[in-house]
Amino acid sequence: MDGQASVLAGPAGERLPLTANERAFFIRLLNAPGQCLARERFFPSCSEAAHDGARRVDVLVSRLRSKARRLNIDLPVVAVRGWGYMMLPAQAEFCEAIVEA
Repeated sequence: MDGQASVLAGPAGERLPLTANERAFFIRLLNAPGQCLARERFFPSCSEAAHDGARRVDVLVSRLRSKARRLNIDLPVVAVRGWGYMMLPAQAEFCEAIVEA
């Protein structure tokens, strides 16, 4: 992986490799515990239309979930229909650390 890549580490030794955008997504969630974040808040610097930015986040989460499933990891992230995403409060301990790969 490149220098911007990281790994999400869990309490049972789970390790999920993250791209730079996936890392940015998780950092946003971790900085807002118990809050639902609108899709547009994940990548606000995008000059794209709001709909395109929301779609970009949905695609990122879909790919992230597929990657996690291949590694038998349940992500502690839920989609809030029509709004955005949030970290499940009861499972936030999964995300012990985002470490440099």
